Amino acid sequence: MSGLADRMAATQTQVHGPPCAMAAVFAVLDGTDTEALTDALADRHITARQIVDALAPEHVVSIQVVGRHRRRDCRCDRV
Repeated sequence: MSGLADRMAATQTQVHGPPCAMAAVFAVLDGTDTEALTDALADRHITARQIVDALAPEHVVSIQVVGRHRRRDCRCDRV
């Protein structure tokens, strides 16, 4: 690899900070709830606000967290 390719490969494997808030939610859900949340995240007819409201008050996440997770722009996809 060239120098740039080596540096780019290294940046893709570095994950800093706490885990994705959605990963924390998934970690405590049972199988049925995990499936329901996965389906809701995949369904573009369900808004991030609806997901946030359905998770509350047991699981507090923001609309932005749901959006990042849906776009696969969170730490879940960088590990």
